[in-house]
Amino acid sequence: MLRNCLKVATVARTATIAATCRSSLADLTRPQRLNLPTPAWAQYAPAASWREFGYTPRVYADGDRVECTTEYAKTMPKTLREYPNDVLIMLTVQGEQQHDACRERMIRDIMTSDGVSWEAAQPRLQEMALANKKGRLLLTLPYSIAISAALTAAFSSFFLVFDLDTALIFNEKYVTTDVADPEDLETCLEVGAWTWNWMEPPLGQISFFLLCLQYSRNQLQNLGVKPYTAWLLKKRAARLVKLYPQYSDQIVVHFSETDSIW
Repeated sequence: MLRNCLKVATVARTATIAATCRSSLADLTRPQRLNLPTPAWAQYAPAASWREFGYTPRVYADGDRVECTTEYAKTMPKTLREYPNDVLIMLTVQGEQQHDACRERMIRDIMTSDGVSWEAAQPRLQEMALANKKGRLLLTLPYSIAISAALTAAFSSFFLVFDLDTALIFNEKYVTTDVADPEDLETCLEVGAWTWNWMEPPLGQISFFLLCLQYSRNQLQNLGVKPYTAWLLKKRAARLVKLYPQYSDQIVVHFSETDSIW
């Protein structure tokens, strides 16, 4: 009989403790409306998040708003150097400051690995940044050729289509078609109507060719095949990891891949 009573008392006490824990957890995680202008660091935030920073939220009579005091506002980090590690890691995978966050994380890895201060880690960071861009002239040669060819074709097409002197020279050397009557070549638009007879096929074919290349590239990406840019970033990151094996491989890779190629 006594044993059964003890069991009943134990079960009742366990149920009471569980109910109390659920109630406390609900109070901590219930979203509190912040009386802050957007964008604040959060328009809705759990009260527990405020308490983690040593700040007890002040709830108004309506139980909806939480006041942000001047003392709490002073604790807000203003630069990436002041961000906590967990926030910094989140920034390394998203946002416009992705490389800045990866750069700061690289600095902190240098600090812990070399046992130096933040300021003393700057020379090594600059050294790694220069090593990461080594050989960029050769590596970016395909981009330079493509940019030069595209700009040359883009601007020369106006002269080949609408400029009479250029059209006559091009026609004489490469087309050899009949020249239109002088009264039909008095304006640039009339010149374009004449030159379009031979300019339309190459321009249309080049446009279709580029469209097919773009479609092929998208299908390669769907198959997981990396294009040249992804291959270049991966190759450069692997080289930087070999140069600085004393640091975390993942941090070095993120620092290298998020840095600009040029």
